[in-house]
Amino acid sequence: MNSAKPEADLHIHTYYSDGVMSPTEIIEYAKRKKLLAISITDHDTVNGIDESIKLASKTNLILIPGIELSTEYKSNEIHILCYFMNHQNKSLKKLLEKLHEERLENAETIIKNLSLQGIKLNWDDIKTKTKKSIGRPHIAREMVKKGYVKTVSEAFENYLNNKEKLNLPSKILNSYDAINIIHESGGISAIAHPHTVIDLEKILPDLSDAGLSGLEINNVRYNQSKKNEFEQLAKNFNFISTGGSDFHTDYSKNKLGDSGVPLKTVEKMMQRAISIHQEKVGWTDQRLLKNG
Repeated sequence: MNSAKPEADLHIHTYYSDGVMSPTEIIEYAKRKKLLAISITDHDTVNGIDESIKLASKTNLILIPGIELSTEYKSNEIHILCYFMNHQNKSLKKLLEKLHEERLENAETIIKNLSLQGIKLNWDDIKTKTKKSIGRPHIAREMVKKGYVKTVSEAFENYLNNKEKLNLPSKILNSYDAINIIHESGGISAIAHPHTVIDLEKILPDLSDAGLSGLEINNVRYNQSKKNEFEQLAKNFNFISTGGSDFHTDYSKNKLGDSGVPLKTVEKMMQRAISIHQEKVGWTDQRLLKNG
């Protein structure tokens, strides 16, 4: 993989999930970084997509509808990115409402368990600071604000990464079901930050058979050796090598636009979606067909 400047960042979070910036701020940021395309991939919600599409339409920036679904397969947590889907698909929307309720229940459970450890957080304060999708990062930021920890990383390392200790139930969304919903909505799927998936090589054959289309390989967190390892896996299963910053806030190490892919990769991804779904593809952009 060459070190050319990315033209498309395909993993970005807004304040509609656990990011801190609005779609307007994200698009302005992307323009400053001279990106040609971005995808908004909020956790378990598409609430920011319509706003983002409307804003991007006033610029030359290509906005790809996306989402990051939190799933589980064989007791392994796997985050699956979706691209080119119809974000208004009824089955997808129904699923997201169910996931939203689960997130609310999990957040309340976490706050109650933290209280038993002497960490007193106000549930209403946290809810009012989110647009829709509540997650552990929101709780971590509140812990920093209240002075219980110095950094978000410390909150996760010392309190929030141990889900058994927090007494959280198993995720309700199986990775197979996620891929099926993505296909039903006319999109394609890719595994996010694959280094976090336990037994990745053993799981990939099953997920490939289920219809997985890509691996998120192009991120600055990976050295060339790790990229080569993932590239070989992608080649073995005919996956597209996707990429993005996993951007949440400018205070984090992963800066918007620092990781990503060439525009030709985005074109390839859309062509894959079209080849799978034909006229039922969820979303297309004529600018990505110019070289197709």
